[in-house]
Parts: sequence; C-alpha cells; structure tokens
Amino acid sequence: MKKITLIAFALGALSLASCKKARTCTCTSTLTTVTTLSGTINSSSTVTDPSYTATEVLASATKKTAQGKKTCNSRTEKESDTSTVGSETTKHDYTEVFDCTIK
Repeated sequence: MKKITLIAFALGALSLASCKKARTCTCTSTLTTVTTLSGTINSSSTVTDPSYTATEVLASATKKTAQGKKTCNSRTEKESDTSTVGSETTKHDYTEVFDCTIK
C-alpha cells in the first residue's frame, strides 16, 4: 500500500511540475534611431521613440515552452541602412530593445 501511495504522489507531483496553463507574455520595446549625415553637411542625431508594450496570451503552455517563443524573450535587435544622394550620405542605425516577462 505504501508503494502505491508513493507512486501516486510522485505522479501527481510530476503532473504539477509540467503544468500547462494560460500564460501571459508582456514585452516592452524601445526603439532608438541614430542618424548620421556625412558629405557637405556632417551631423548626427539620436531619437528614442516612446516605449511600446505588447501582450500575448499563450493559451496552453508550460513556462519552458513559453520561454522557447522568440517573441517572449528579452533581446536587442539591430539594423542599419545607408543611402546616398549626390554628395550626401545618410546612415540610420536602429536599435530595438525588448524587455519581456512571462506570468
């Protein structure tokens, strides 16, 4: 009888440990743009957009599977582009920082 009780308790604990339930992923992102002009005019400016918060509800997920979603991970993404018109070159460097939590 003790073995059956022990096995039942172990199975119950295991099922709770990997419990799937609705989880909420909330990410706040901040985009910073650095614009550099070179040529006849040389200048640099930095613009930080207001923060944006997005929430995604994961209907049935464990904490581990929720963390496996790229969109639910804190991260920094960088991009840049350059254009030239005449003797003026404009370069934009974009940095977007995502701060995410899973509840």
